Amino acid sequence: APDDAGTAPDDAGTATHDTGAVPKIFGAIAEIINDELLNGPHQVMTALLALIGGIILVVEGKRVFDWFICLALGYVLGVLVMNSVGDMWNLGHSSQLRKLIGWEVGLIGFYAALKGLDGMNIFAGVLLGFGFTFNLQHILVGMGAHFLSTHGGWQWVIVLFYTLFAGGFLWLFNGEAHRKLLALICPFMGGILVASATAYLFTSLAMTNFMSKQLAKMSPDLIPVGGAWVNFFDMLSWPTNKDYGIFANSPFNKFGDKWNVDRLAGMTIWFICWVVGVVLQWKKKKRNNDDAGVAGAEVKQEDRDRPRDGEDMARTLNELFNAKEESEET
Repeated sequence: APDDAGTAPDDAGTATHDTGAVPKIFGAIAEIINDELLNGPHQVMTALLALIGGIILVVEGKRVFDWFICLALGYVLGVLVMNSVGDMWNLGHSSQLRKLIGWEVGLIGFYAALKGLDGMNIFAGVLLGFGFTFNLQHILVGMGAHFLSTHGGWQWVIVLFYTLFAGGFLWLFNGEAHRKLLALICPFMGGILVASATAYLFTSLAMTNFMSKQLAKMSPDLIPVGGAWVNFFDMLSWPTNKDYGIFANSPFNKFGDKWNVDRLAGMTIWFICWVVGVVLQWKKKKRNNDDAGVAGAEVKQEDRDRPRDGEDMARTLNELFNAKEESEET
């Protein structure tokens, strides 16, 4: 039922609503997904899936990138529908009916995306380009390029800035060049998943009754700060976000709150995963190119060794003519 306290009738007898309080669509979607990640009942399972998915992205790269974006789309659709049904029927996060509906819609979304992979690749390229441009914009504004600021900057320049970079990613993902780009992007994405999941799992282990007592004996100043897996992901994504982990708020953080031990350790794991993944991807790409070259050479050799169609026809006609002559002589 509508809340009459939040509205006031105007001269025409209709109610006026505060449209400024209505969240924008993308912000609302982000809030729904964030709420599910923060308050979902299966935090350990979420972290394990992030760890496994991150390792696969680091090792396999392009082979699983298509599946990754399809799974991401299915997940977003499933969470949105679960939230809508939960609000409509007052179902909590632990409701089995809510989960069933989310799984159904998520699988449908995954299958639909899988059937249109070419379009999904282009869409993913635009999103990656937008994310890259968004972070680059904030870095440049922080360095003094205030004309690129969303609030108070030069609007035409900002639009051109996003068009160039996001359009560049669109161009890359529309051809074969995106395979080289994915050799850099997939390990980068997989690295933060591995690092955040590792930080979450080790912190959760350190906060168990047995391990917390052992830590207290070893170093009374260590008081781990736990949270959901997404909290650790956010901590690594941006240096100004809150610290979570074993060394949170401890005297071991000699470089301040921004570059604390937990964040530096996570970024080190992230960087190692990225380097290992890039090396593996480029080696696989080189091996595939060599195999393709060998296969192409073999096909050309077979083509050279195989008689031409004209020669085959002439030989066949000659054999028929000789057989006819022998038959007539007989």
